[in-house]
Amino acid sequence: MASLRSRGNLTCFYCGKRSSVKFNGTISDFLCLKCDATNYLDENGEITDPPVASTTSTTQPTQYAIPRSQSPEPATQAQSIFCSTCLKNQHLFTASLAQYLPEDPDHPEYAQLEKNYYRFRQRLEERYPQICADCEPKVLAQVQQAGYTARTDHLRRMMERSRQRRALPKRWTALDMADTLGRWFWLAGLMGQLLWHFATMADALSTTTTGPLRDPDELSPAWTSVLRWMADALPQSSVLVRMSFWANLLCIWWNPKFVQVFRGFSKHIHGLSQWYIFQGLVLLVRFLGVRIAGFAGAGEGRTSAQISLHALLAIVVVVLYALAQNVDGYTDEAKSLAQRTQLA
Repeated sequence: MASLRSRGNLTCFYCGKRSSVKFNGTISDFLCLKCDATNYLDENGEITDPPVASTTSTTQPTQYAIPRSQSPEPATQAQSIFCSTCLKNQHLFTASLAQYLPEDPDHPEYAQLEKNYYRFRQRLEERYPQICADCEPKVLAQVQQAGYTARTDHLRRMMERSRQRRALPKRWTALDMADTLGRWFWLAGLMGQLLWHFATMADALSTTTTGPLRDPDELSPAWTSVLRWMADALPQSSVLVRMSFWANLLCIWWNPKFVQVFRGFSKHIHGLSQWYIFQGLVLLVRFLGVRIAGFAGAGEGRTSAQISLHALLAIVVVVLYALAQNVDGYTDEAKSLAQRTQLA
């Protein structure tokens, strides 16, 4: 190398500045105070290459990897329900979304990019469709199978919990008491109206006429006395009507699945809206029946019309109550799942 000594002072090879160090034949390197670089010298005081020991890192001891359990290999195309095009589009879609937002939340464009995230995602979905027309039937079939399996397992667990609850002594809670009270009020409304119809018809049938205008179809005196005794034993018709009406108003919130609905398990139950529609119809029929029965019972000679009206109203109310009971229940899907789970 060319000599970097000038008038006895050594010159730095890196910055070219003259140092205050002089070569005396014994030094092999010196530190430049201007650039903090170390210059190496040969036996003649000329700049030479750094020694091998200073540039070569020491050999590190050999390290062996710790054996780990092998992770399952990713599903190949033959095992996947998606074709190669769908898999490629899904990979591009995921990778593009992962690289959309910068890692630093303080990036100057972070807020604007975050605002346009869903628009960018929509463009990606249009550019890279996730499912093609050929793969869609297979995907839908697998989704339905997975959903059916999940619902079946959930229903099986619910049935197991139900069996466990039945095996244990039942603990009455405030919710159970409210459910029982609502059921009693609901039945009291039905019984009150039926007793009202029966009392009114018994009173009408026990009415007898004497003289030449006596109806030959009237009941015998024995039956008439029995009906009169039963009509007198029951409360007055106005009391029965009010009792029936108020009983239905007090249980308007109740339904046969009240406990399940209150606890949030109402998704598998259908017909709740129809149930409350029928309860409204029962109240309407009861209100109109009282009004119409008042007109039918006014005046003389209207016994047959009054009996027919009350018999018809009783039949209508019983039919409405029966239809309301049939409407409420579980969905067909839940019933089929329960049957299949029991068979399994």
